Amino acid sequence: WDVGASLGKYTPMIAAANPRQPVYAFEFNLNSLYYLGYRTAPYPNVTIVPCALTLDSKPMKVTYDPNMHNPATGPMGITFSVAEAISRFGVPAFIKLDVEGLEKEMLEKCGELLRHTTMIVEWHPLEWNHEYPQMPYWRVTKVGPCHSLLEPLEQINPAPAK
Repeated sequence: WDVGASLGKYTPMIAAANPRQPVYAFEFNLNSLYYLGYRTAPYPNVTIVPCALTLDSKPMKVTYDPNMHNPATGPMGITFSVAEAISRFGVPAFIKLDVEGLEKEMLEKCGELLRHTTMIVEWHPLEWNHEYPQMPYWRVTKVGPCHSLLEPLEQINPAPAK
């Protein structure tokens, strides 16, 4: 999954790396959807999900303003909770997560559902006060000033065979 796919900077790379695997690109910015569609058109394994991934699946005001820090400017849009997205699309093997400051809360509340998933997370500095949070299901490795690699602990330390 590419959650917060925006203009599709990373979606084509994810799709090209695994051409036989479905890639779901979640994006609720109405302006970004055009560019996301243009950039992912050559990849038949990409499905654009034109909504936000949230904790509660309540409709939310979407936006067409390219600056995600400005108040939403568009109509109400549908959302999927993490549980609903898993039910509909399956448990993802990989997620690029960029949800504009809700990353920590999403992982804290939905971590059990995603505990087997490897992730690249973009942390937003105003939200995490420049500290990388520790996550109970993943080994967290800093890979950039605002990015972490989260690797499932179960894959790093598998349970002994019975």
